[in-house]
Parts: sequence; C-alpha cells; structure tokens
Amino acid sequence: MKSLFRVGLIAVLTGICFSLVYAGGLPKKSSQPQEKTQVKQISEDATGVWIGDESVWSFRNRMPRTKVYARVEPSEDRYYLIGISKIDLKASNPYKRKDRRNVQYLEYDAQLASKYLNNTLTLRGGMINSGAGLGVDYMLPDEKTSITVEGHSAVYSSPFFLRTNLSYKIWEDKDYYIIAGAEDMLDKLSLIAGIKIEYGLAR
Repeated sequence: MKSLFRVGLIAVLTGICFSLVYAGGLPKKSSQPQEKTQVKQISEDATGVWIGDESVWSFRNRMPRTKVYARVEPSEDRYYLIGISKIDLKASNPYKRKDRRNVQYLEYDAQLASKYLNNTLTLRGGMINSGAGLGVDYMLPDEKTSITVEGHSAVYSSPFFLRTNLSYKIWEDKDYYIIAGAEDMLDKLSLIAGIKIEYGLAR
C-alpha cells in the first residue's frame, strides 16, 4: 500500500512539472530581421559556461552534501548540467549502516533544462544525484530569490527523494547564494541550510 502511494505521488509530481511548463506555452522566438551581421550572429551564438559549488548541511542526519557542477548554456532558454556530489556519513548513521568507517557516497548529475515564461521557470530532467529525476526552478520577481522543487529515485533512503529549498542571492554583482529548505521529505524529513557559489567562465 505504501509503495502504491509513493508511485502515485511520483506520477502526480511528474504531471505537475509538465503542467507548469505547458501552462506558459512553448518559448516564443522574438521576431528578428532575416539579415544579420556577422558580429551579431557570433554574439547570439556565444555559449555561457558556469562552474558552481553547492554545500548544504542536513540538520536531522547531521551530515554535509557538497556538489560541484558545470553548467553550459548554448542559448538563453536552455542549458546542460553535469556534476558530482559527495555525502559524508562518517559523522552520523542516518541509513543504519553496520560499518560506518570512512563511509562516503559519490553521486552524479547529468541534466537537460529548458526555460519558459520569460526565463523565470526552468524545467530540468535526467540524472539527479545518481537517480532518474525531475526538477523545477522558479525565479521570483525580485530576481534574487528562486524556489526549487526536485525529486529523484534513491537507493540509500526512500525509493523517491524529494527536496525543496529557497535560494537567495546575497551579493548584487556576484553569484553568491544562501540556501534553506527541506529534503528527504517522504522518508527522513530534514531541514537543510547552506551556500552556493557560481563563477562564469565565458558569456
């Protein structure tokens, strides 16, 4: 019965993600003259590359999760993300392992993302923390605060790992953020807090 509930919840979350996207319609291309100078064409085709580091602390499980990632933006309305995360279980034993000596997990990300509603809504999909998952990011009108909801299959906790958080940009000219939220909401609910830093390599 419990597994049926989780399967149903996963289906509902997936439906919500796609409903949010199609509610705003497909991204519209702005009307542009057919003839473009070579300089303008090169500028529009320029690729943005970002390197990021995100580190959050789980208060219930008393353990950190650190993710390093690269985000490639071939255009304004889509990007690709690859990353690797490390979970350190030496300080606690939230998943009741018998042997805790120097236990660390590595998890991987490989995501595709598209932006909608004037780039305020982002839908992501692919591999999230080594599991199949979906994510939604929404940027508030202040352009400093974003809301994230993401879920993915998981092998070390519940069958489905659900996380939500707020991210707030604390520096006007730098991509420095503070993060607060909750994770593992279907199994071992824990509050999380941390920081995220991004650097642009090319734009």
